[in-house]
Amino acid sequence: MLKVKHQVMQNVGMPAQEIESYSAGRLSVPLSARDRRDLEMIRRSPERLEALSEKIDRDASEAKLVHAVFEAGLKALNEAAEERAYRELARDSEYRRDSESRRGGRRNSRMPLNAADD
Repeated sequence: MLKVKHQVMQNVGMPAQEIESYSAGRLSVPLSARDRRDLEMIRRSPERLEALSEKIDRDASEAKLVHAVFEAGLKALNEAAEERAYRELARDSEYRRDSESRRGGRRNSRMPLNAADD
């Protein structure tokens, strides 16, 4: 997961040394009353706790719960970005032509040698 954090930080232009010091520290994150209610709802829901990437129990510290929710959100963001990139590729006519061309070449290369004689 640290590798993903490094990639995300590098994508926003942070130098490697700054990433190391940043990842080693703790942040003070303001939470609204609604945020706290949502965290408590997650804490009391076995299904939601189980859905978190980081497995925690209902007695986990608030910091650990917030971190697990953050990790789940980061995972969802990465999956959404990947899905969007694939959709964009699917709409790209040049990519589709190239992809179809490569698939056609593979099909022909699997054809038995004597099949061309028919």
